Amino acid sequence: MTRYRVSLGVSLLVAGVAAPRVGRAQEGDQILQQQIQQQMQNQTQQAQQGQQEAQVQAQQAQQSMDQQMQQQSASYRNTVVIPEHLQVGNQHFDASVTGFRSYLEDIKSSDPGLYGQLSPDVERLEAREDAATAVAVGGVVLGLASVIYGVAGRDTCNDPSITDPHFAADIQAWGDCNSRNMSKMATFTFVGMGVAVLGGIIAYASWPRHQDLLDLVNKNNHLSKQPLQLNVGYDPTRRFAFSGATVSF
Repeated sequence: MTRYRVSLGVSLLVAGVAAPRVGRAQEGDQILQQQIQQQMQNQTQQAQQGQQEAQVQAQQAQQSMDQQMQQQSASYRNTVVIPEHLQVGNQHFDASVTGFRSYLEDIKSSDPGLYGQLSPDVERLEAREDAATAVAVGGVVLGLASVIYGVAGRDTCNDPSITDPHFAADIQAWGDCNSRNMSKMATFTFVGMGVAVLGGIIAYASWPRHQDLLDLVNKNNHLSKQPLQLNVGYDPTRRFAFSGATVSF
């Protein structure tokens, strides 16, 4: 009986000591879990705030770009581009052989002598323009004709019939026919493109140069009392001069 009492006393003592320890451990675990949850919530909130700030910055950048594009578009609409032109007094003519011809026709009645001296030079330049235009157009026409012939001028290749006793020979002939058509189409297409490009190169080389127009302006100003000015063009939106400076002889 005494041993039972001793055992019971010891068990109660151990339970009394262990119970508070278990309770404190559970409380520690709960506190740790709460701290971890709080940290996770804080991190989540910070990530959401970062995303919101990034979205706001992206919207502001997009709005800024839209405003700049609208301002540039409005500036382009309200800007007048000044083309290169010939000017004598208050009259303006296109800075080209055609424009110089218009100038000559305008002074034909008032200064027939000057017209007679300058008209042959303009006629030569006009003839060069006509020849260059004819070469360019001819090159394009011949090139297209060559391409069309390469496509439309193909031979007719009949499909061999399986029941044909000469099927093997017929299939060989059919393949050779298709090969000839492909080769023909490629050859005439290449020739057509070459002719068109060559025509463009010849036309570009034959077309009157800017120096030819300057020579006409020079000659006019040596012979005429009223100088002719060749004014360069200017694009204010690009701040770009087409020819460099205003030229007066």
